[in-house]
Amino acid sequence: MDANTFYTFTVTATNELDTGLSSESSNVVPGPEVGDTLFEGKVFYILTTVDPGYEYGETHGLICSPNDLEGLYKWSPDGAQQVTGTDYRMASGKTNTEKIIAAQLGVDNNYAAYQAINYRGGNFDDWYLPSEHELNRIYEELKYKTDMQFKDEEYYWSS
Repeated sequence: MDANTFYTFTVTATNELDTGLSSESSNVVPGPEVGDTLFEGKVFYILTTVDPGYEYGETHGLICSPNDLEGLYKWSPDGAQQVTGTDYRMASGKTNTEKIIAAQLGVDNNYAAYQAINYRGGNFDDWYLPSEHELNRIYEELKYKTDMQFKDEEYYWSS
């Protein structure tokens, strides 16, 4: 059998007396893997039991846009504001981004978190700035395993 190939299976019981009826067909569908293109993004992480959002028996992961946003953005409107309560770990980027935006209400929207959360790539509306660990994982997992382009001379913001 080949990886990422779909197979259909049926089961038939046979003994010395008779052969039973075939079972219903069952499809085996492989889950997404790191580096796969899914929902117009690249899978860079599959959640494990220690991650927020992990659900036993289900496959969930994190996807990044294969494209950089157009333009250059500051981390915050004034370029220096700190936001408390953010987390550097995997699966915390969305919450971090929401905290950054809440701290900036009523000011200029020309900053990285605001632009990320308003991105609509693939017709999805749940994009965000990655946490520090998510950003590192994106680079480590996708730089050499996919056709994604990273601008080595550029810096990327994390939440």
